[in-house]
Amino acid sequence: MPLESQTEENYEQLAEELCQYGLTRNQSETYISLTRSSWSSALEVAKLTGKHHEEVYRSIDKLRELGLISVMPGRPTRYLALPPDQGLSLLIELETQKVKALKKKQSDLAKKLESIRIEHKGVPEQKGFRWIADNALSVSMFMSAINEAHFKIATTLTTRELEMVSSGNIFRTLLEAQKRNVEVEILTRVTTSNAELVQNLAKQFTIRHRGMIPAGLAVFDQNNARLVFQSGEHDDQGPNMIEIWSSNKRFVDCIISLNSELWESAMDISIILELIKAGSNVPHIELFKDRHSVMDVIAKIALEANKDVYVVSDSKHLNEILRILNSGSVSNKKLKVHVLTQADGDSATLVSKYASNSSFGFRYSENAKMVAVSSGSRCMILPEPSLLNEGIYVATGARASILGILLKDLYNTAVEG
Repeated sequence: MPLESQTEENYEQLAEELCQYGLTRNQSETYISLTRSSWSSALEVAKLTGKHHEEVYRSIDKLRELGLISVMPGRPTRYLALPPDQGLSLLIELETQKVKALKKKQSDLAKKLESIRIEHKGVPEQKGFRWIADNALSVSMFMSAINEAHFKIATTLTTRELEMVSSGNIFRTLLEAQKRNVEVEILTRVTTSNAELVQNLAKQFTIRHRGMIPAGLAVFDQNNARLVFQSGEHDDQGPNMIEIWSSNKRFVDCIISLNSELWESAMDISIILELIKAGSNVPHIELFKDRHSVMDVIAKIALEANKDVYVVSDSKHLNEILRILNSGSVSNKKLKVHVLTQADGDSATLVSKYASNSSFGFRYSENAKMVAVSSGSRCMILPEPSLLNEGIYVATGARASILGILLKDLYNTAVEG
């Protein structure tokens, strides 16, 4: 159905003004539709604007490219326009030749768009923040937020919280949410003690592994967020937890950004589960617990390397790894060693030592906390260096290729040295 006839003239005028900011007429009308609606699918936008769905898809692709809309993956995929002032600011940056003329019109046009924007449903916007220090109230609020979610729930969970989620009311509430087509994403740390629990939960929900989770986070439909702190004090129930809940937009955007960064840098749990089960149960993965054997493995990787070697290492283990890789077997083959390490004083000292060697390249990331060396055909990995006594895993064949690609991606997206 086309835009309502009684307001058609207003939308026509708004679309014309948006076109002056570099958008086509179809793109302008699509953006207006997404501004005045909640999270909408392309077909819903087509129905609202009266346009063919293929035209709407083309407009949405361009608006995504310009960064003017947010995307909620799912079935169907849904979209939401950036707040008008943010969207217009982006367009101004892209239309640098018209900056002065556009800035004069920006405020007035933003107000017009804001006047027709409808906030998507969910937890009502609150002016302040709510502090929670009661476990029962925390669980109650968590379940209420799940019940009110329409599109997506993203949360980090400790092992203790995983156990709570794996059964009882929270588990049933999450399953009910999935029946409403709500996407559930869980980020946790997979260990030998919770591997079976995680594997069972993964049959129902999307789960990823990350070695370090700095805080308990949860985001519901991108309009309500939870941040958990640990007070450091303990009682019979375990450490006391203090939480902040709010639908304040800036707070929610901050939590979304942090959660997205953690999620993107996390690993597929299937890899971790295979590493945990390593040994006779998993082909092409060996387990080494002796430190001397581990260094022999690194030397073997260097000797057999037929592709560039990728290394991820914390500062503590970097010196020994670089010493082995600098033995000549890699450089003689004219291969390069790409090293991702932590940006601290200890690493800087080592990097300066090898800086003149063209066989080495360095990049930095605060998240370089595991120990891994890959040459493509063989990959050694220790997700948590502090757990050295539990063993280092060495993969060959297809699994080594998968892990090698992961290390390469980590290196390529890091800060150059």
